[in-house]
Amino acid sequence: FPATNSLNTNLTLSGLTVVAPPVAIDYLVVAGGGGGGNGSGGGAGGGGGMLSGNYPNINVGTVLTLTVGAGGAGLVNQASNIPGNDGSNSEISSSPSYGTVISIGGGGGGSEGTKVGRVGGSGGGGNYGPSSGGGGGGAGAVGGNASGTGTAGNGGNGLANSITGSSVIYAGGGGGGSQSGAAPGTPGTGGSGGGGNGNSQAWGSTPVGSAGANNTGGGGGGGGYNGATPNQSLSWSGGSGVIILSLLTSSYTGTISGSPTVTTSGSNTILKYTTTGAYTT
Repeated sequence: FPATNSLNTNLTLSGLTVVAPPVAIDYLVVAGGGGGGNGSGGGAGGGGGMLSGNYPNINVGTVLTLTVGAGGAGLVNQASNIPGNDGSNSEISSSPSYGTVISIGGGGGGSEGTKVGRVGGSGGGGNYGPSSGGGGGGAGAVGGNASGTGTAGNGGNGLANSITGSSVIYAGGGGGGSQSGAAPGTPGTGGSGGGGNGNSQAWGSTPVGSAGANNTGGGGGGGGYNGATPNQSLSWSGGSGVIILSLLTSSYTGTISGSPTVTTSGSNTILKYTTTGAYTT
């Protein structure tokens, strides 16, 4: 391109490579929630781990690979000593590398046999108590303890994040399951941020409860047991995680894989990944 020297004449520069400025990207990474524990009053699954942060200077041409974790599967007619399944991790990796961001999956709930919940991202799954389970931990609060025979603990609340331009709560813990002999007992409610409600059922009845909400990393509700043959015990699955990126629309390349939802908020473009994919800066 032409330039001007001290004598005010035009100069021509050749072989000059113009390098695009680096890009700043904000991220939110939420792992899958843990599944509820088994038995007549299983502990609830914990909310998935939740990490937010910023890549301040990523060079153009960098590939970000985004892996979204699944929720831990619920248990159907399993032995009463089996704890809930942990949620899967969510992560961002990059090439060339700018470090890896990993959120740990929520812990599975404790079972009638194992008693203790598994360690996880936003707190381990709730412990099993006599005929009632504790609530799973959330990203913003611990789960509640079971408060007596047949009365389960509530799930811990999640945390709010506004990366999308609106405040959304993620990673709530599930509510504990309950049973009091042949009676259904009082189950725990899920924490804000997608936590599922605990199972509660009288003998021979239909189970009541819910899974963690998908794309929030909510923990699944704790298990119950209806006294039939076979056991007819049931706990609920954790919700899947989510990864969200936000960058200036002027820097957005549109080079994506997977099926992210692409929206805008003010001067930023928002990419919401609910399944595994990639983005190239």
